[in-house]
This record gives sequence, structure tokens and C-alpha cells, in this order.
Amino acid sequence: MDTLTIPRCGDYYAESLIERAEERLRALRPPVVSWLTDVELHSALAKKVRRGELAEEDAERVQDLFRTYMSHILYEVAAIEHGDFVQARQWIARMDTALRTLDALHLAVAHRRGLEVLTADEGVADAGPTFELDVELMRAGDSSCQGKGIKAEMCRHRIPRGLSGRALSKARK
Repeated sequence: MDTLTIPRCGDYYAESLIERAEERLRALRPPVVSWLTDVELHSALAKKVRRGELAEEDAERVQDLFRTYMSHILYEVAAIEHGDFVQARQWIARMDTALRTLDALHLAVAHRRGLEVLTADEGVADAGPTFELDVELMRAGDSSCQGKGIKAEMCRHRIPRGLSGRALSKARK
């Protein structure tokens, strides 16, 4: 599970989505994150507070909740190993995706551990199948889900291994 999944789709700070987010995360049995996720979550919340998109008290509540989940082992914490840095560098060096550094690290850990990736980031979703990863792109309020019997608040798009970024773009249209 990447960091963007938590504030975008999990919307811990949006009371109306907490139950659905928790249900989805529990279904991962257990969700796997890294300590990088912890740092990125705190960064994303701080940015929302600075922009006036989130009250400081709400950000602190989310931080406390996330730390509680981490300390009660509701999330499995995957270590980032030296080989993950090497793998991330090799993927970025291919220059065939718009993968960012920290996203490449998340994907490298998932690749090594054989995990499916749950993300709200289209760049990660586009890159995942290129590196033979199963990716689930989650979107909040996605209009492409309308008429498909999927609640707009929690639309999920499954992107199977081997579907290239170009094929993925065509499939989304």
C-alpha cells in the first residue's frame, strides 16, 4: 500500500469514508507498508495543513491513528533493503516510465516480497505492470465508475501484470 492510498482513498480525515477505508485496508490481511510510508504520510498531512486543506488537530489525529495502527501491528512493516535501492535505480534508469524515486522504492519492496500494490497514484499504477507487478489503482469519486455498479467514493481499477503503460492508457479511455 503506498502513501497516497491513505490520504486520498482512505481519507482518514473525512469521517464519511473512514469505515470503508478501514474495511478495504483490513481486507489486505495485513496491509504492508514501509517506514517510508510513515514519513510520507506525515509529509502529506503537513502539506495539507500548510495549504489550509486540513486542520492541524485533524492532521494530528490522523498521525496518532496511523502510529496506533503501526504499534498494534495492524500494518506489517516491510524493511527497505539495499537490493530495493538497486532495483529502484535500475528501473528509473530504464527511462521508460515517469516513476519517481520514492515510488520506485515502494514498488521495489513490493516486487521483492511478491505483493500486490494498492495505490491512488496513476504514475505508480502505470509503472507497476511494466515491472511485472499487480497494481490496484484506487480513486475517490471517479466518474469512470459511474454506471458500473461501483460506489463513486471508492472506485478501484485493477491493472493486471503485463499491461503496458500505453495499453493501460487506451484501456482507460
